[in-house]
Amino acid sequence: MWFTDYHYFHSPISGEIVEVGEYAGSYNYNFQNVDWYKALAKHKRVCYVIKSEKFGLVAMIPVGFWGVGSIVTDAKIKKGYQIAKGEKIGRFGYDGSSILLVFEHDRIKFTIDGIKKDWKDVKPGKQIGTASKL
Repeated sequence: MWFTDYHYFHSPISGEIVEVGEYAGSYNYNFQNVDWYKALAKHKRVCYVIKSEKFGLVAMIPVGFWGVGSIVTDAKIKKGYQIAKGEKIGRFGYDGSSILLVFEHDRIKFTIDGIKKDWKDVKPGKQIGTASKL
């Protein structure tokens, strides 16, 4: 991502938020931790676990990279919240970030919605898989 890019992240599926884990990093907006420089390898991460009947448990982990270091989340996205696919969850503080999606074994059949096999060109809104038939 670049500072001119879209920095918000959205729910990949509809379902119930069953867990939200927040892990402090070296950069925070309020700089409460004055020893931030001691943890430069630790950047802020949040892990959302969403339970979906169709896809099972799906973990979504926005990872703020070097210059980002901070993730701003929507306060209403808590355990027990019913989230809709595409609903805005939060945003990165600046640039250089990633989203990790973790799925239960054998719950997803990965496809690439018209994208090269190397997945380099996956854009928001592109389908990356379908629910496997259990």
